[in-house]
Amino acid sequence: MRSTTALLLVSLARLCQLAPVIAAPYAIQPIFQSDFSQGNIEDDFGHVTTLYVPAAPLNWDATDVSHLRPAKDGFLYFTLDGSSDPAAKHSYILLENTYNHPTVILDHSVYPSVRSCHDNELVIEFSSPAAFKVAAESWSRGSTLVTHSAGCASTNQATKHSYWSVVHTKSDARSRCVKIQVRSIDVDQAIEATDVSWGSYSPVSQGHLRQRTMGSDDATLTGVLIDDLDPLR
Repeated sequence: MRSTTALLLVSLARLCQLAPVIAAPYAIQPIFQSDFSQGNIEDDFGHVTTLYVPAAPLNWDATDVSHLRPAKDGFLYFTLDGSSDPAAKHSYILLENTYNHPTVILDHSVYPSVRSCHDNELVIEFSSPAAFKVAAESWSRGSTLVTHSAGCASTNQATKHSYWSVVHTKSDARSRCVKIQVRSIDVDQAIEATDVSWGSYSPVSQGHLRQRTMGSDDATLTGVLIDDLDPLR
C-alpha cells in the first residue's frame, strides 16, 4: 500500500530561504527510501534530503469532538521531529487537501486509540463517551480514515499515513470501541487535490506566534519531494 507521510522530503536549505532553483515543474516525485530512523535520507544519486514526519496541527484543539466527523476538506501538518509546540521555533510543511470522500484524521483528536489494525479491520477505542458517540453515528460506509499509527502503516512505522475506506462499522457502547471493516486504499484514491505550503514558525516575546511562509506549490523547488503523492500530479 502506498502511504503519504509526506515523506515530505524537503531540502533544509530550501525550507530556510527562497533561492534561485532549477528543477522539474512539479515537486512530486518518487524517492528511494532508506532508514526512517534517520532525519536525513539519501537517494540513489547521493542527494540528501530531510524527512518531515506527521505532527499535530499548530494551535489545534484536539479536544474538539467535531474533528471526528468526516469532512471533504482537511489538512496534514509535518515537522522535522513530529512536534508542533507553539512555544518553539520549527519549520513545517502543510498539505491542504480536498478528499474524494468524507475523511477523518484520527491523529488530530486526543480521543481515539487504534487498538488493532490488521486483516482489513480496525478496532478503535475512545476515551470520551461524547467522542465515541460522534464516531458511532457519523462513520459510515465510504468514509475514509487516516492515521499514522505505527501498526497501520505498510512499513509498521509511525512516519507514514495510511488510508482506509470504511466498509462496515460495529459499535460497542460499553467498551467505547468501534470495530471497522476497512479496505486499504492508495493516497490518490483518498485525496482529490492538495495545496502544499512550507515555512517556519517563531514564537515572539508577547507569547504570540509569528508565521513566515516561505513558499507554496506554485513554486519550483529543488529537493522538495512528497512521497507517494506522485499519482496526484
